[in-house]
Amino acid sequence: MIQGIGINADSGRIDGRLDVLEADLRKFAEAGFEWVEIAAHSLDVLVHGSLIPSRLHEVKRLVSSFDLKYTLHCPDPTNLMDRVFGELHKQVLHACLELAAEIEAPIVVYHCGQPDSPEEEAELCKREREALAELGQRAQTLGVTICVENALLSPFTFPERTGFSAARIDHVVGHIEEIAHPSVKLCLDIGHGFIAANVLGFDLAEGLRRAQPYIRHLHLHDNFGLYNPNSGGKIINSLPFGFGDLHRAPGDGSIPYAALTDDIRACEAVALVELNPRYQTPERLRRMLGDLKERFM
Repeated sequence: MIQGIGINADSGRIDGRLDVLEADLRKFAEAGFEWVEIAAHSLDVLVHGSLIPSRLHEVKRLVSSFDLKYTLHCPDPTNLMDRVFGELHKQVLHACLELAAEIEAPIVVYHCGQPDSPEEEAELCKREREALAELGQRAQTLGVTICVENALLSPFTFPERTGFSAARIDHVVGHIEEIAHPSVKLCLDIGHGFIAANVLGFDLAEGLRRAQPYIRHLHLHDNFGLYNPNSGGKIINSLPFGFGDLHRAPGDGSIPYAALTDDIRACEAVALVELNPRYQTPERLRRMLGDLKERFM
């Protein structure tokens, strides 16, 4: 059963400016949202793997001034499979757990790592599983769940391969099953999954059902199922073609949400809409929230 509908405070828009975060939180609260996902890297509170106490105090004071509940997103590049700076990445994720506890966020989202070397794939996957199991112990103590997210597929980061792919829902589910920790679960990103399904040739609905027992968080948004051939390109250049991870509102792309509704509704998760800030106008937010509540709750 869906536990609530949320919206993202866009990290690029916030960019360390707490006044912008405050304005967005007010807008989201006025639109009627219960949950907001905040990116740890948008707050200037986490530097070189450690939290800054004075800044943490400011952040806590701000978020507690609104009648909202929060989830936390790790810095996007965090990668427990990193061969050079693996321990630093682990330290960053550990700090995110502490930050989540401080702002009473029960969920921390982490993008699943991707092996960059076929020869070392087994070792790198094992390294991530061991790190997540260890961090899961701390998360459990703090009352937090680490939700591992299926990654966005692009031709640059996911070349053709037969091994582990963080963009494949079934591979990430297998990863979670091997970790087998009660505080390490799954964030299913439907938008990422749709692009990967179209390119890699698996069924999105089947992937959702396979993942369902492990899902504790959902990212909902829409796109047209096309990977972006120009990785890192601006959305103004991608949108005319429908390329890539566009983060449009559910229903404004090609994802078959009508066919997924029952399976999404059955998930024990917050349904968090990751919406490009260009679409986060008060009127659109209110209309979208009403539509999502009618469909999923």
